[in-house]
Amino acid sequence: MQKGPLSQDDDNTIAPEQVTAPDAPRPSLFSATRASRIRRSSSATRPGAALGAAPTPGSTPTAPADTAAAPRHTGPRTYAHLAAGLCYLGTPIIPAAVLFSPKPHRFARFHAIQALALFIVAATLGFCLSLLTPTNLALGILFTLLTIALVALALLWMALAIAAFEGFALLLPLFGRLLSPVPNLEEDLDQRTASQRARWELTIAAGVSVVLLVLAFTLPVVGWFKDLSAKNLAPLGFQNGLPAWILVLALLSSLIFAGIGLVVLAAFLVGLRKGKFFPPGAGIAAIVGAAFTAAGTGFLVADTLQSALYSLLTQQFDRTINSVPLPGAHTTTNSLAQIVADGLKSLSALAGSQSHVLLPGAVLLLLGMGVLLFLLSQLYYKR
Repeated sequence: MQKGPLSQDDDNTIAPEQVTAPDAPRPSLFSATRASRIRRSSSATRPGAALGAAPTPGSTPTAPADTAAAPRHTGPRTYAHLAAGLCYLGTPIIPAAVLFSPKPHRFARFHAIQALALFIVAATLGFCLSLLTPTNLALGILFTLLTIALVALALLWMALAIAAFEGFALLLPLFGRLLSPVPNLEEDLDQRTASQRARWELTIAAGVSVVLLVLAFTLPVVGWFKDLSAKNLAPLGFQNGLPAWILVLALLSSLIFAGIGLVVLAAFLVGLRKGKFFPPGAGIAAIVGAAFTAAGTGFLVADTLQSALYSLLTQQFDRTINSVPLPGAHTTTNSLAQIVADGLKSLSALAGSQSHVLLPGAVLLLLGMGVLLFLLSQLYYKR
C-alpha cells in the first residue's frame, strides 16, 4: 500500500472505501489531491445535505448554522403550476395558448390537453341538456341523468384544477392511453411551515369566506324570489308555480362561476392549511384574498341565477304565446292582447326587481384571483 502522498494519477484507481474508511488519516493541506478537493467541494454544496452530518474525509468541519437566520433553500423557479391551474379556469382560451406556444412546459401541456377534453365533454352535455324539456317521465329521467353527469363532471374539473395549482398531475382513467403522467414536478415540501398560526389563519379564512359567500348569494336572491309569486308566474304560463327543472337549469348556468370561485377559494384554504404562503405576513393577504373570492363568487352566482331564470321565463312566455290559437271562433283579438299585456307586465316587474351585482362580483373575484396568483408565484418548485 502506498505510504506517500497521492498523485493525480491515483484519482482514477483509488477505491471509494479507501477514501471513506473511518480509520483513514485525514490528509494534510499539502497531500490533498484533485479528487479529494472535488469530493470536498461537492459534499459542501450537495443539495439537501442534512445539517449536523459528519464531514467527509478531507472536508473542513463547519459549525451548525442558525436555522432561523439561514437563507431559505430555493430550487429552480417555474410557473408551470400557475399555467396548468389557469388552463382549467380559462378554458378553452388558455389551454389553446399553452398548446400553441413555441415550447410548452410538459406539465402545463398535460393539464391543457386534459382541460380541453373536459371542456368538450361538458359543452356536449350542456348542449344536450339545453335541448330537453322534461314534459313526460322518459324525458324527465334523461334530464336527471344528464344533470347528474354534468354536476359530477364539474366536481371532477374542480378537483383537477386544485391539483394543478398544487403541482400534481392527476391522470384521468379514460385518458391513460393518450397522456402520460408527469411525476418530475412537485412542490418543495421542505418549505411548508404548518404551525398553530397557520391553523388559526385557516380557521379565520374559512369562517369569513363561508359567511361572505352565503350573504353575497342570499341577499340579492331572496328579495327577487319574493316576486316569483303565482301572480307573476301565471301570465307566463306557470299556473302551478315555478317548475323544479327550470330552477335546475338556471343553477347549472351559474355553475361555471361557482366552479371558478370555489377552485380559487380551495387553493387559498389548502395553502393556509399547509402553511405554504410566504414571505411572512402572507397569511393575512391570503385571508383577504379568500374573502374577496367568496364575496365575488356569491355575487356572480346570484346574478347569473337571476339572469338565467329570467331568460327561461321569457322563453316560456314566448312558447305560451305561440301555443295560443289564432283569433277565430273560440278566441278573440282582445283575449290574445290581454294575455300578451299580462305577460309583459309580469316580465317587467321581474326585470325591475332583479339585482345587478355582476360588476362588483367580477371585480371581487378578479382581485381574489390576483392575490392567489401572486402568492403562488412566490413558491419554488423543483423539477
